[in-house]
Amino acid sequence: MPDSPQSETIERRAVKKYRFLDHTGDEAVEIYGGSMAELFQNAAEAFTEVLTDSSAVQPVETRAVELVAAGEDELLIAWLNELLYLFEIELFLPGHCDIGDIDGFHLKGVVWGEKHDQERHPIRRVIKAVTYHQASVSEENGCWKGRVVFDL
Repeated sequence: MPDSPQSETIERRAVKKYRFLDHTGDEAVEIYGGSMAELFQNAAEAFTEVLTDSSAVQPVETRAVELVAAGEDELLIAWLNELLYLFEIELFLPGHCDIGDIDGFHLKGVVWGEKHDQERHPIRRVIKAVTYHQASVSEENGCWKGRVVFDL
């Protein structure tokens, strides 16, 4: 029996990691995942893609991350702000993430990446902050979707 159009849409959306949206003066991104952990991993990739070419980042160093927040939306913002902190303070570019534990209020994971090298990682746009404006995380029929706006 063929899949329903709705299940086909959900499958296609889960394969797509993220897409950038038109947003005046800032960078808005809609993120997708087959699980909450995958959504957060894809959000990290989108974060790096705003800064530079994410495919050029090699997994040579790790950073452990553990966060607590009041809910899923705030946890996504906290996650991306932690990545921004690592970049601003340590010049650490996230490449790959492994979210080992996540429940909407707590996240524990490991980020692989490397120090920023201007030759290999030219900066496209500088992220000043991850905003709460239009931030959202939701799940429908096993497909997770998030939205954030980066202040540039």
